[in-house]
Amino acid sequence: MPPFDERLIHAALALALAVFAVSLLLIGAAIGRRIKRERNFKIVDSFRQQSRTRLASLAAGETGYAELLDYFQTMVSPPYVRDVERILLELLSEPRYAPAIQQLAEDLGMVALWQHGVQGTASLPARDKSLKVPPQRPRSHIRAWNAQNLGRLAHRPSWELLLSALNDPHRDVREAALRSLGAIEEPKSFPFLVEHLRQCAASAVPSLPERAFMSALACFPPQLANHFYPLLEDADVRVRLAAARALREMLARASGRAQAETSQLSPKLCRLVLTRLANEPNPDLRAAAADLLASVGSEAVAVLARMTEDNEWFVRLHAVRALGRCHEEAAVPALSARLTDAQWRVREAAARALASLGPKGAELLEQNFLSVRDEYAREQIIEALETSGWLDEMAARCAAVNGNATSAVLCAMVKMGKTDYLELWLHREGITKAGALLSALAASADPEVQRWARRMAV
Repeated sequence: MPPFDERLIHAALALALAVFAVSLLLIGAAIGRRIKRERNFKIVDSFRQQSRTRLASLAAGETGYAELLDYFQTMVSPPYVRDVERILLELLSEPRYAPAIQQLAEDLGMVALWQHGVQGTASLPARDKSLKVPPQRPRSHIRAWNAQNLGRLAHRPSWELLLSALNDPHRDVREAALRSLGAIEEPKSFPFLVEHLRQCAASAVPSLPERAFMSALACFPPQLANHFYPLLEDADVRVRLAAARALREMLARASGRAQAETSQLSPKLCRLVLTRLANEPNPDLRAAAADLLASVGSEAVAVLARMTEDNEWFVRLHAVRALGRCHEEAAVPALSARLTDAQWRVREAAARALASLGPKGAELLEQNFLSVRDEYAREQIIEALETSGWLDEMAARCAAVNGNATSAVLCAMVKMGKTDYLELWLHREGITKAGALLSALAASADPEVQRWARRMAV
């Protein structure tokens, strides 16, 4: 029997060899995995390029849909199912590919996969077994992902399934389903969404945030706005406020993407906003009503003018902004009165609203600038004239005809040190106009204005 020391050495060598062999195996496995990943990445990148090329050929009429479907079916195998999904959803951003991608998702069985994923069913129907997805009950993030995919695809037949997903036990799934319902814009789903909004607004622990409902409901056209009527008459002030805010979001979204007439309220809703919401005891509701009144028309000007004198400053702010969007000359007196409001935000909104009314509003801003003694109010009037572009007109007018009210306004601006915009105008205009303006200002009786004009003329 070998001595103990020799046996110990042999054991240590055997252990070292075993560790070395295991290390080699691990290194080999890591290298093999890296090579496999790189190969898969190259396959997916090639597939992405080929997909774009083949979809472009289909859109151009160079190839048929059957050929495109055959190509995609070769890629729908277990390692690449999710990659195919992701690539198709990426290409949805190009509208010309959308019809073909929607049809591909149906024919490849992806829509069925997403639908059953949202439901959380254990397995797929027999005709979808070609996807070879292992049967399992999807977790919440998988259900949410599937609901989101149906919305990105704008798969309208799935609206009832997504509507039922609003009762999913997990919040992420509910929010994804709500966003998808907004993306699909199925009119039949709108009354149910409004009812869900009512339940959430009246609940102490809402199942979904009010903001999420507003974003989803705003995707629908204003022609469906009458569904808010029962909520706006609800006894619960929280329900009325949620409905008013959601309706406001809908009209704002519509005015930004379509013609103005599409954002007009129905006569029934107009009467409700004019007679009830504008006189609500709750100031938040009155503020929301002011925004809605901008879509009512000329008959809302008198109501909004009254609301510009509200005790709550933010109600006055919303009323002033709404008057500016009305573009009615009858709103001028109420807006002029708010140029000296105690709240700077109201003053700023009034100045911008007057500037947006055209020459009449700009003329009133000039007059108020000369009569107002509040330095902050004067600065806000100057800013409104600058941002609206009317200061360019004023400078050109002063250069052409000196000695009018416009000259007095520009001189006062120089004395206040608000000359940045004037200096830009001087550099931007030709020598003739710039020289005429400086000559007009140099004729001022104020030495400070004279010095500035001479310095700029150098």
